[in-house]
Amino acid sequence: MTDMLKNTVAIFIFISCLFPVSLFAADAAPDEYIPSADLIEGNIRETDVTAAVEVVDVVKERGIPSNEDLGYIIYQVTAKVFHSYRGTFENGDEVVYRYLAEAGIEPLMPKTRHIVSLKKKDEGFIVPDVGYSFPYSDKLQTLYRKAAEKVSR
Repeated sequence: MTDMLKNTVAIFIFISCLFPVSLFAADAAPDEYIPSADLIEGNIRETDVTAAVEVVDVVKERGIPSNEDLGYIIYQVTAKVFHSYRGTFENGDEVVYRYLAEAGIEPLMPKTRHIVSLKKKDEGFIVPDVGYSFPYSDKLQTLYRKAAEKVSR
């Protein structure tokens, strides 16, 4: 076996370990990540607000450290709620929140839809970490509705 082939196989095995097939729904689109029911329920339970939103505006607040080529960027997102799973927001309400992204990663874009779980802090709502915001899909919407019903019992 050539070194190049060995390296390719090793990389494939490494990536397979990072992203096991069980993390993805069998009927999901190829690029669509579907989180587990436990993760969804935990997000709803552990946060103040969980909602499906459409992004209206995104503003870059600052880099951490101040060099924006390295580190992280804090973005402020303004979005319209189109379904609330937990919290005081209703359809049509506007929510403003912040999220942290690695420098070099494209920010959320206006008119895109997401399901987000937010924590209330002194400075407003924040996405607490990776795994609390997902691109919207009908399948994900169904899973969040079921989880919200289960959590509210």
